[in-house]
Amino acid sequence: HQLFKRGDGINVYEEPVFMLYTYDHVIRLYCEKVGQLNLIVDYKSVLAKADEVISSYEEHKEQALYKPSYFDLTEYEKLTRLSVLLKLLPQENVCKQPPSEEIQQQLNILQQKISAFMHDY
Repeated sequence: HQLFKRGDGINVYEEPVFMLYTYDHVIRLYCEKVGQLNLIVDYKSVLAKADEVISSYEEHKEQALYKPSYFDLTEYEKLTRLSVLLKLLPQENVCKQPPSEEIQQQLNILQQKISAFMHDY
């Protein structure tokens, strides 16, 4: 027997994104209530990779709108992962070495760009 039939209104492609948000929520609760994760983060590397991904989207967003793969699961999930990471790093008890104020500002700017890009389309 088939669990779901075409047209049932079930979007199985949202599950990975839902799981990302669930993991994010659980990590935040853990850090708030239980203790520290003590992640060791190379902030410069994270910022460089995030900037590279965002720049690529900004450069190609006009062309991307016409491609069938635009915002398919992998693209949307990639942006969601990056968004969750950028929001999580400055949170208390997540990183062994909290980001400096300058790095926090850069993380926030990149996060805002991702949010705007995801919500604009």
